[in-house]
Amino acid sequence: MYLAENPGQLQDIDLWSEMSAKWEWGLRAKEWVEADRLLRTHMWQQRRQEILDEDWGTGKKLRDLAKQFLDKVEIMKEASRTFGEDGQEVVTLALNISPRDLATLMKTASDLQRLGVGEPTEITGSAQPGVGIYLPSNDKE
Repeated sequence: MYLAENPGQLQDIDLWSEMSAKWEWGLRAKEWVEADRLLRTHMWQQRRQEILDEDWGTGKKLRDLAKQFLDKVEIMKEASRTFGEDGQEVVTLALNISPRDLATLMKTASDLQRLGVGEPTEITGSAQPGVGIYLPSNDKE
């Protein structure tokens, strides 16, 4: 509409078109968009790496905490003390930490560290199918 009402402005458009071709504005704009894309890609890679590093550090701290716990706390505690038919004293031991709590702590630490190196948190398959560890729970939950 503007050009129809202002036919003298066609000369300005021609000038803009000429300058655009002379200074390669289209190519320069594409190059700027590509440079901006690369800059943003690099920025987000840095941010992802920061998160991975933090997750690795937090996972290591949790592992270290679990190890300290296992080193300093008696793993077993006396659950009951009775006498057998032969008069021998029978002491029943139980874990001092619930297996669930210990497993949760170790799983969280492992997940954070695996994420820190870009590994999946879920492991499928086993070197020996059907082999597992069963720990009876001392939880009353």
